[in-house]
Amino acid sequence: MDASDPRFLRLLEAVRSGPLRPGAHTVSSTRIAPLLADATTEIARLPADRRAGLEAAGREALQAGRLGRIVLNGGMATRFGGVVKALVKVFDDQDFLDLKLRQAQKLEAALELPPAPVALMVSFATEAATREALLQRDHYGRSDTHIALFRQEDMPRVNLSGGYPAARPHDSRSACGHGDFLDCFAASGLLDNWLQRGITHIDFSNLDNLGATLDPLLFGTMLDSGAEMMIEVAHKRDDRGGAACRVDDQPRVLEGPYFPPDFDHRQLPLFNTNNLWFELAALRELVQRPDREALLPWHLVEKTVDGQPLAQLERFAIDLCHVLRRIEFATVPRDGDRGRFFPIKTPEDLAANREMLRRRLG
Repeated sequence: MDASDPRFLRLLEAVRSGPLRPGAHTVSSTRIAPLLADATTEIARLPADRRAGLEAAGREALQAGRLGRIVLNGGMATRFGGVVKALVKVFDDQDFLDLKLRQAQKLEAALELPPAPVALMVSFATEAATREALLQRDHYGRSDTHIALFRQEDMPRVNLSGGYPAARPHDSRSACGHGDFLDCFAASGLLDNWLQRGITHIDFSNLDNLGATLDPLLFGTMLDSGAEMMIEVAHKRDDRGGAACRVDDQPRVLEGPYFPPDFDHRQLPLFNTNNLWFELAALRELVQRPDREALLPWHLVEKTVDGQPLAQLERFAIDLCHVLRRIEFATVPRDGDRGRFFPIKTPEDLAANREMLRRRLG
């Protein structure tokens, strides 16, 4: 989306006139409450027989080829110096892309499963390098029907008052956040293609969260729930940002910009890992809705690039929980052999977690 695109011009006017100012989507503290105790499935506390049944159901669905996987690989990695994070070495000469894809292959081989197709969402900043890496690695021995790319949109950055262009040319563009995955996934043809191939569900995770591996137990939990969307949450430590809660007594996740500045986050013990599961037919139905754009809001996100305050327009994938009808929560362990949350956002994170990742994934 360039500066002359009517959609960008409408958003720019909304920034200048106020509807898209920082804090525009703040939810009053009086409307927010913790989730009820029975609103989430605590994976680590499942009885053994229940756990075995769900895992068997998930494995059967995987054997039938019902799962596709979306991996987010479009980030600008500004905290990594603007490199393509997928190709950053993690340990033993393996990078994030290697580890994310090969862990799934290991499980598929161990359980004698067919390969689950993977779609990597790339951006203008990551597409070329990712395509080249896949070519050099022979697509990990798979065809392009099993590892595909689709590109998210990007648009110009602005300053916080809505001025355009940004001060320096190299600051001028950003990807539109992971919330545009649905439109871009559908526009690529992959959504319809996967439905035609008998895929009924997708899982969705960040490339830099190496804990979000292929998991029959969680797939079985999603299937058993009958939900259109399942959100993996974990117990907080010092985490801030997106949190599971009730809004007007409805189970939801609110990302950071929704909370008032003085909100007491200690009252919400579960945070959003951004590991998500979706029923594919529900996403197809949503894509066809004429009011989709109005249902998924844009957010003005403040960034600091080379010491300069800038703003970029993004949408959040988790906002789909406000639109889809049946929402399930699964509380997952964050650590250990089945830990699901190992995000690496900075080089310091990588240095601190390298040996743990080696033990878990090596």
